[in-house]
Amino acid sequence: MKWLFALSIFAFACGGDKLRHLPDAPPSIDALSADAGPPPPVTVTITNNGAPQVGVTAIFTNADSSPVAMLQTDANGTASQAMAAGGFVTAVVPVPILAGFVPAAPPYDLYTWAGVKPGDRLVFDESVQPPTQLSFTLITPVVANATSYSVSLLCGNLGGYGSLTPPDGSDTLLPTGTVIAPGCTTADVIVGAYASGTLLATLYHPALAFAQDQTVDLSATDHYVAAVSATYTYANVPSTSVSAQFTLVSSNVLFEASASSAVDGGSATFAAAQPATGMLAAFVDSGYTDGQNSHDVVDWGVANGNYTLDFAGQSLPDIGAPSFDYGSDQLTWTAGSGAPPDLALASLLFSGDPDVHQWTIAAPYAAGSLQLPLLAGYMPATTDTLQIEELETAQLPGGYDAVRDYALAADAYFFVADGATGRALLESYSAEVSSVARRR
Repeated sequence: MKWLFALSIFAFACGGDKLRHLPDAPPSIDALSADAGPPPPVTVTITNNGAPQVGVTAIFTNADSSPVAMLQTDANGTASQAMAAGGFVTAVVPVPILAGFVPAAPPYDLYTWAGVKPGDRLVFDESVQPPTQLSFTLITPVVANATSYSVSLLCGNLGGYGSLTPPDGSDTLLPTGTVIAPGCTTADVIVGAYASGTLLATLYHPALAFAQDQTVDLSATDHYVAAVSATYTYANVPSTSVSAQFTLVSSNVLFEASASSAVDGGSATFAAAQPATGMLAAFVDSGYTDGQNSHDVVDWGVANGNYTLDFAGQSLPDIGAPSFDYGSDQLTWTAGSGAPPDLALASLLFSGDPDVHQWTIAAPYAAGSLQLPLLAGYMPATTDTLQIEELETAQLPGGYDAVRDYALAADAYFFVADGATGRALLESYSAEVSSVARRR
């Protein structure tokens, strides 16, 4: 799962609009004066679809895994504890149980932030199912030669979708179809008109209001804007193919247009149709696959139109032969050469464990290793069937400090675009992990 465009969270410092309006980061400890009193505590907030979760266990441990505190979240879904920099905070979240199934003991998903600092405000939100879902009928103007229409919207970080039936010359005179919206009655909406899969034009309507079973007719008030053709040029691509994904982001909508090409002698050039940006933020995610490693270079604040990228020096180290050591509770791998990552994120699935179902951890990058905190009663056993759900590294503006608070904020983790323009390097490994016998 790619961090950026699969199910990600964007926060912008440019222009004020945000996909999710996140609170400002706390001041750094270095910025506090010597007489300002003790450093602020670390606070973790646990929500489900935005609703506070009461009574969730939060475990605070030092960098050497020695215990600091084990607390329960309060009515606001929060737990706070003073602790030294560099430790771990772990949320122990019960796994939803299917109706009619009563396990001997409730399994848990564990979510760990490593390398925390005083003043951190860590956020975890388990937005799996929308609290409500509604559908409405959308009508738009006609685009000449369009053979299909696709609708996209987001409510918070949950996606809405729909398709419109093109006019058929008889009963259907305008593009008309059903749109599904999760958990909202107002959203920015983008409609793409296509001819045999090629984008022709887009219609963007900010803050569209709708209700269950309502018909929203935009045919007399809105219009489509013709797509633009952009040329993508790449050099020093260390693979046989390269892809580009152009993405637009408004206050709460995400629209994508993708293309790919074979690579000849390390170079590739291809044209792709993409929406006209208008006032929306634009991203380009360029990626290639190298064996079991997928690499991405993400630029934001890019101009609408042609794009050029030299991949030389823009790839993070490959991850090879990952293995989990039950003796040290550490995930290790061989790290190749490349640009230095700032952080690592892993999600390990322990099938068959009566207590721990999955353990997800975000941490400062350490070459070739990722250490789980040692938590009594929750450590995996050698009898578990273990596999990697995710293993990823990233280099981001501001490093791990810039994203730690929201590293586990949603079910697909995070991305923070800090500033009007910028670049991030991402790397993702995909394969099952082998086990190493417990030495305890």
